[in-house]
Amino acid sequence: MNTQIEISNLSFAYEKQPVLENINLDILPKDFVGIVGPNGGGKTTLLKLMLGLISPQNGKISILGKDPLEARNKIGYVPQYSEIDKTFPISVFEVVASGLCNNNSLFPWFKKENIKRTNAILDKMQILPLSQMPFGELSGGQKQRCLIARALVSDPLILFLDEPTASVDSKVESDFYSLLKDLNKDMTIVLVSHDIAFISTFVNKIACVNKNLVCHHSHEITGETLLSDLYKTNISSIHHNCGL
Repeated sequence: MNTQIEISNLSFAYEKQPVLENINLDILPKDFVGIVGPNGGGKTTLLKLMLGLISPQNGKISILGKDPLEARNKIGYVPQYSEIDKTFPISVFEVVASGLCNNNSLFPWFKKENIKRTNAILDKMQILPLSQMPFGELSGGQKQRCLIARALVSDPLILFLDEPTASVDSKVESDFYSLLKDLNKDMTIVLVSHDIAFISTFVNKIACVNKNLVCHHSHEITGETLLSDLYKTNISSIHHNCGL
Protein backbone atom coordinates (compact mmCIF):
# COMPACT_ATOMS: atom_id res chain seq x y z
CA MET A 1 0.00 0.00 0.00
CA ASN A 2 1.42 3.39 -1.02
CA THR A 3 2.26 5.87 1.71
CA GLN A 4 0.29 9.11 1.31
CA ILE A 5 2.26 11.14 3.86
CA GLU A 6 5.93 10.39 4.50
CA ILE A 7 7.98 12.35 7.02
CA SER A 8 11.66 11.43 7.39
CA ASN A 9 14.17 12.77 9.94
CA LEU A 10 12.34 16.11 10.06
CA SER A 11 13.48 18.91 12.36
CA PHE A 12 12.27 22.47 12.78
CA ALA A 13 13.23 25.39 15.03
CA TYR A 14 11.97 28.92 15.64
CA GLU A 15 14.89 31.35 16.07
CA LYS A 16 17.25 28.46 16.86
CA GLN A 17 14.85 27.11 19.50
CA PRO A 18 14.12 23.45 18.55
CA VAL A 19 10.42 22.69 18.22
CA LEU A 20 10.55 19.35 16.40
CA GLU A 21 13.48 16.95 16.31
CA ASN A 22 14.02 13.86 14.16
CA ILE A 23 10.34 13.31 13.31
CA ASN A 24 9.48 10.17 11.36
CA LEU A 25 5.91 9.31 10.39
CA ASP A 26 4.19 7.31 7.64
CA ILE A 27 0.47 7.74 6.98
CA LEU A 28 -1.31 5.28 4.69
CA PRO A 29 -4.45 5.74 2.55
CA LYS A 30 -7.60 5.96 4.70
CA ASP A 31 -5.69 6.20 7.96
CA PHE A 32 -7.43 8.31 10.61
CA VAL A 33 -4.57 9.88 12.56
CA GLY A 34 -4.87 11.98 15.70
CA ILE A 35 -1.95 14.30 16.49
CA VAL A 36 -1.86 15.09 20.21
CA GLY A 37 0.56 16.61 22.67
CA PRO A 38 1.01 19.32 25.30
CA ASN A 39 0.83 23.02 24.49
CA GLY A 40 4.12 24.04 22.89
CA GLY A 41 4.96 20.43 22.03
CA GLY A 42 5.00 21.08 18.29
CA LYS A 43 1.74 19.56 17.03
CA THR A 44 0.54 22.77 15.34
CA THR A 45 3.98 23.28 13.79
CA LEU A 46 3.84 19.72 12.42
CA LEU A 47 0.46 20.46 10.86
CA LYS A 48 1.81 23.64 9.23
CA LEU A 49 4.70 21.64 7.78
CA MET A 50 2.34 19.08 6.27
CA LEU A 51 0.23 21.87 4.77
CA GLY A 52 3.32 23.49 3.26
CA LEU A 53 2.84 26.73 5.20
CA ILE A 54 6.40 26.43 6.51
CA SER A 55 9.38 24.34 5.36
CA PRO A 56 11.52 21.95 7.42
CA GLN A 57 15.11 22.99 8.13
CA ASN A 58 16.22 19.37 8.08
CA GLY A 59 14.70 16.18 6.78
CA LYS A 60 11.96 15.58 4.25
CA ILE A 61 8.18 15.68 4.05
CA SER A 62 6.24 14.22 1.14
CA ILE A 63 2.49 14.46 0.51
CA LEU A 64 1.16 12.10 -2.18
CA GLY A 65 4.72 11.75 -3.44
CA LYS A 66 5.16 15.51 -3.85
CA ASP A 67 6.25 18.61 -1.99
CA PRO A 68 3.33 19.75 0.22
CA LEU A 69 2.73 22.89 -1.88
CA GLU A 70 2.59 20.84 -5.07
CA ALA A 71 -0.01 18.53 -3.52
CA ARG A 72 -2.28 21.28 -2.22
CA ASN A 73 -5.00 20.64 -4.83
CA LYS A 74 -5.53 17.21 -3.26
CA ILE A 75 -5.54 18.48 0.33
CA GLY A 76 -8.50 19.79 2.31
CA TYR A 77 -7.97 21.89 5.44
CA VAL A 78 -10.42 22.71 8.24
CA PRO A 79 -9.17 25.50 10.54
CA GLN A 80 -10.53 26.32 13.97
CA TYR A 81 -13.74 28.22 13.29
CA SER A 82 -12.91 30.49 16.25
CA GLU A 83 -10.21 31.98 14.00
CA ILE A 84 -12.82 33.34 11.57
CA ASP A 85 -14.26 36.83 12.05
CA LYS A 86 -17.92 36.25 12.92
CA THR A 87 -18.86 39.73 11.65
CA PHE A 88 -17.46 39.17 8.16
CA PRO A 89 -20.43 39.40 5.75
CA ILE A 90 -20.21 36.07 3.93
CA SER A 91 -22.88 33.44 3.40
CA VAL A 92 -22.59 29.71 4.00
CA PHE A 93 -22.68 29.12 0.23
CA GLU A 94 -19.83 31.60 -0.35
CA VAL A 95 -17.70 30.04 2.39
CA VAL A 96 -18.03 26.60 0.83
CA ALA A 97 -17.56 27.82 -2.76
CA SER A 98 -14.36 29.61 -1.74
CA GLY A 99 -12.83 26.15 -1.39
CA LEU A 100 -12.82 26.00 -5.19
CA CYS A 101 -10.66 29.11 -5.59
CA ASN A 102 -7.45 28.72 -7.53
CA ASN A 103 -5.10 30.95 -9.47
CA ASN A 104 -7.44 31.05 -12.46
CA SER A 105 -10.73 31.62 -10.68
CA LEU A 106 -11.10 34.19 -7.93
CA PHE A 107 -14.91 33.94 -7.79
CA PRO A 108 -15.66 30.27 -8.55
CA TRP A 109 -19.30 30.39 -7.43
CA PHE A 110 -20.27 32.20 -10.67
CA LYS A 111 -19.55 29.09 -12.72
CA LYS A 112 -22.54 26.82 -13.30
CA GLU A 113 -20.65 23.59 -12.62
CA ASN A 114 -19.25 24.99 -9.38
CA ILE A 115 -22.67 26.08 -8.17
CA LYS A 116 -23.84 22.50 -8.70
CA ARG A 117 -20.77 21.09 -6.94
CA THR A 118 -21.14 23.47 -3.99
CA ASN A 119 -24.83 22.68 -3.53
CA ALA A 120 -24.08 18.94 -3.66
CA ILE A 121 -21.54 19.25 -0.84
CA LEU A 122 -23.87 21.45 1.19
CA ASP A 123 -26.52 18.76 0.83
CA LYS A 124 -24.06 16.01 1.83
CA MET A 125 -23.19 17.97 4.98
CA GLN A 126 -26.93 18.51 5.65
CA ILE A 127 -26.67 22.31 5.58
CA LEU A 128 -28.14 23.10 2.13
CA PRO A 129 -31.16 24.90 3.69
CA LEU A 130 -28.66 27.23 5.41
CA SER A 131 -26.82 28.17 2.21
CA GLN A 132 -27.82 31.86 2.25
CA MET A 133 -27.44 32.34 6.00
CA PRO A 134 -24.52 34.49 7.23
CA PHE A 135 -21.72 32.25 8.49
CA GLY A 136 -21.51 34.20 11.76
CA GLU A 137 -25.10 33.27 12.67
CA LEU A 138 -24.52 29.51 12.58
CA SER A 139 -24.29 27.32 15.67
CA GLY A 140 -20.97 25.69 16.54
CA GLY A 141 -21.93 22.39 14.94
CA GLN A 142 -23.24 24.10 11.80
CA LYS A 143 -20.00 26.08 11.45
CA GLN A 144 -18.02 22.85 11.65
CA ARG A 145 -20.10 21.28 8.89
CA CYS A 146 -19.72 24.41 6.77
CA LEU A 147 -15.93 24.40 7.08
CA ILE A 148 -15.75 20.68 6.35
CA ALA A 149 -17.89 21.27 3.26
CA ARG A 150 -15.45 23.99 2.17
CA ALA A 151 -12.57 21.52 2.56
CA LEU A 152 -14.41 18.75 0.69
CA VAL A 153 -15.71 20.76 -2.26
CA SER A 154 -12.39 20.39 -4.12
CA ASP A 155 -12.56 16.57 -3.74
CA PRO A 156 -9.36 16.07 -1.69
CA LEU A 157 -7.60 12.79 -0.94
CA ILE A 158 -6.43 13.97 2.49
CA LEU A 159 -8.33 16.05 5.05
CA PHE A 160 -6.45 18.00 7.73
CA LEU A 161 -8.22 19.49 10.76
CA ASP A 162 -6.90 21.78 13.50
CA GLU A 163 -8.60 21.47 16.92
CA PRO A 164 -12.05 21.22 15.28
CA THR A 165 -13.99 20.63 18.52
CA ALA A 166 -12.25 23.15 20.78
CA SER A 167 -15.37 25.25 21.43
CA VAL A 168 -18.30 22.81 21.32
CA ASP A 169 -20.17 20.66 23.82
CA SER A 170 -19.75 16.89 24.09
CA LYS A 171 -22.91 16.06 22.07
CA VAL A 172 -21.79 18.17 19.11
CA GLU A 173 -18.29 16.73 19.50
CA SER A 174 -19.56 13.15 19.33
CA ASP A 175 -21.71 13.86 16.26
CA PHE A 176 -18.76 15.59 14.60
CA TYR A 177 -16.39 12.64 15.06
CA SER A 178 -19.06 10.25 13.81
CA LEU A 179 -19.24 12.39 10.66
CA LEU A 180 -15.46 12.23 10.27
CA LYS A 181 -15.52 8.46 10.73
CA ASP A 182 -17.96 8.22 7.83
CA LEU A 183 -15.80 10.52 5.65
CA ASN A 184 -12.79 8.36 6.52
CA LYS A 185 -14.24 5.57 4.37
CA ASP A 186 -13.22 7.60 1.31
CA MET A 187 -10.19 9.64 2.42
CA THR A 188 -7.26 9.94 4.80
CA ILE A 189 -7.85 12.17 7.83
CA VAL A 190 -5.23 13.89 9.98
CA LEU A 191 -6.55 15.67 13.05
CA VAL A 192 -4.79 17.86 15.62
CA SER A 193 -6.46 17.68 19.03
CA HIS A 194 -5.83 18.37 22.70
CA ASP A 195 -8.09 15.50 23.75
CA ILE A 196 -6.62 11.98 23.66
CA ALA A 197 -9.48 10.48 25.64
CA PHE A 198 -12.14 11.37 23.10
CA ILE A 199 -10.34 10.95 19.78
CA SER A 200 -8.89 7.54 20.70
CA THR A 201 -12.42 6.17 20.26
CA PHE A 202 -12.40 7.13 16.59
CA VAL A 203 -8.84 7.22 15.19
CA ASN A 204 -6.71 4.21 14.22
CA LYS A 205 -3.36 5.91 14.95
CA ILE A 206 -2.25 8.46 17.53
CA ALA A 207 0.90 10.51 16.96
CA CYS A 208 2.06 11.96 20.29
CA VAL A 209 4.22 15.03 19.71
CA ASN A 210 6.42 16.67 22.33
CA LYS A 211 9.44 17.83 20.31
CA ASN A 212 9.90 14.17 19.34
CA LEU A 213 7.14 11.92 18.02
CA VAL A 214 5.83 8.54 19.15
CA CYS A 215 3.16 6.93 16.97
CA HIS A 216 0.86 4.18 18.27
CA HIS A 217 -2.23 2.41 17.08
CA SER A 218 -5.14 3.69 19.13
CA HIS A 219 -5.65 0.40 21.00
CA GLU A 220 -2.14 0.81 22.46
CA ILE A 221 -3.06 4.00 24.32
CA THR A 222 -4.12 2.59 27.68
CA GLY A 223 -3.86 4.26 31.04
CA GLU A 224 -2.47 7.42 32.55
CA THR A 225 1.04 6.01 33.00
CA LEU A 226 1.56 5.47 29.27
CA LEU A 227 0.14 8.90 28.50
CA SER A 228 2.48 10.49 31.03
CA ASP A 229 5.45 8.73 29.43
CA LEU A 230 4.44 9.95 25.99
CA TYR A 231 3.82 13.51 27.13
CA LYS A 232 6.86 13.63 29.43
CA THR A 233 4.68 15.28 32.06
CA ASN A 234 1.85 14.48 34.47
CA ILE A 235 -1.49 13.94 32.76
CA SER A 236 -4.93 14.41 34.27
CA SER A 237 -7.48 12.21 32.54
CA ILE A 238 -10.11 14.04 30.51
CA HIS A 239 -13.60 12.80 31.32
CA HIS A 240 -16.25 12.37 28.64
CA ASN A 241 -19.25 10.15 28.31
CA CYS A 242 -17.11 7.66 26.42
CA GLY A 243 -14.49 7.50 29.19
CA LEU A 244 -10.75 6.91 28.75
